[in-house]
Amino acid sequence: MSIGSNLARAPDPLAPVAGNLAALRLIATICVVVSNCAVLREGGAPAKPLAALGTFSLGDHALHALFFMGGLMIAAGLATSRSLADFIVARALRVWPTALAVTVIMALVVAPVFSTVSPEAYFANTAWTTMIGKSLILLGSTQGLPGLFAGNPLPNIVNGMIGPLGCGALCLAIFVAGSFATVRLGAFWRSTWLPMLTLMAGAWMVIPPGSDRGSTAPFFVAFGLGALASQWRRRLPSPWLLFALAAAGLWVATGGRWEAFAAIVLVGAFTLLLAVEPLGSAGRIFGEHDLSLGLYLTSWPVTQMLLANAPMSTALLSGLVLAISGTLAFMSWTLIEKPAMRLRRRLAASLERTFAQSRLGKIAFAGSPNRR
Repeated sequence: MSIGSNLARAPDPLAPVAGNLAALRLIATICVVVSNCAVLREGGAPAKPLAALGTFSLGDHALHALFFMGGLMIAAGLATSRSLADFIVARALRVWPTALAVTVIMALVVAPVFSTVSPEAYFANTAWTTMIGKSLILLGSTQGLPGLFAGNPLPNIVNGMIGPLGCGALCLAIFVAGSFATVRLGAFWRSTWLPMLTLMAGAWMVIPPGSDRGSTAPFFVAFGLGALASQWRRRLPSPWLLFALAAAGLWVATGGRWEAFAAIVLVGAFTLLLAVEPLGSAGRIFGEHDLSLGLYLTSWPVTQMLLANAPMSTALLSGLVLAISGTLAFMSWTLIEKPAMRLRRRLAASLERTFAQSRLGKIAFAGSPNRR
């Protein structure tokens, strides 16, 4: 069975696998958490699980899977949302309120308690306002709060999970802008700009070799591949064939400059393969209770707080972080994320009055299979 035939059974092209993707996001997030626990405990990247086996670690592969699924869902959402305003509001409400809430709680509640400086000295320093301001635009990792986590193996960084969220927001903006920019340029540009951009990001990882310039390029590659898979979903062959071809590509590329690119392609193919497998009731449960974002955002500060109080093994640390952050994620889903998403219709209607001519139903987005 092809991916296209699986996804085309419902009006929403991703409805049959939405629960699967929610489950896969949670699994990938757990892998990121475990990898980060090792890094934060040992104080460096070499501690990442699987780091010695290839270009990427377990956490890197999991992040690439998350970006791939992000591209998959965003491309489908852009093609099916009733308006541009509705699409923008939906994406903003899904991420921004939780990211801001976690940052504000860390800066105003947790940090003054765990900091080694007095509350007066803490609030006299403007670092906490900078941290909140950066979270408003999902900019960079939040770090440098006075006296906080200074004695940890990886000191000072309050939440290193904000940075990838900002990169994801940039990927979204590039995809939307590219879709609009090429909509009137003809079929050739509509169908080629995204593959070209993805390949350019892949080249950026290896040119020049050994440079730090490609540190965020894997995220753009993974996102681009996910968007391509969504746009061409009705023409893709069997997911097993895609996985076999991707595995063969990685085998050929191993040891070469394109090994990293091939590894990301394999992660994307594997993600698609798992996404189309039926999960039954498990998929419905994960679809109704999406804990991945809350777990993702709270795990880093929880890990740092545990390490600041007592040394422990990576296994024990990972278990405690998953238990505590899992509880916080459920609270976030119940108290922040679901209520925020209920505001979608009202906020979208307000924006639609401003952007009345931006309805997606009137625009053929670049490469969208159901609009070709």
